Amino acid sequence: PVAGYLALKRGVDIEAVHFASPPYTSPGALKKAQDLTRKLTKFGGNIQFIEVPFTEIQEEIKAKAPEAYLMTLTRRFMMRITDRIREVRNGLVIINGESLGQ
Repeated sequence: PVAGYLALKRGVDIEAVHFASPPYTSPGALKKAQDLTRKLTKFGGNIQFIEVPFTEIQEEIKAKAPEAYLMTLTRRFMMRITDRIREVRNGLVIINGESLGQ
């Protein structure tokens, strides 16, 4: 939410993408993401919340990839999906709050 807030503060319109993968993530995680998105609307108007079902992809990665690569591949798929959403919705950038310098 901090990266979203900072983008809104600079006048950027944002959309929130959440990857839901029950049973690996709880319904509480989805609700928390929705609540945080709702709170961010105070700083930038209407924010589209996009929920991406991710369980099948996550299970496929787990079944076929070496354990040492699971996190990297999971993040890569999330970024690829987010980039496709950005492309379809004519977005300009992906802001995810990660520090590339770390």
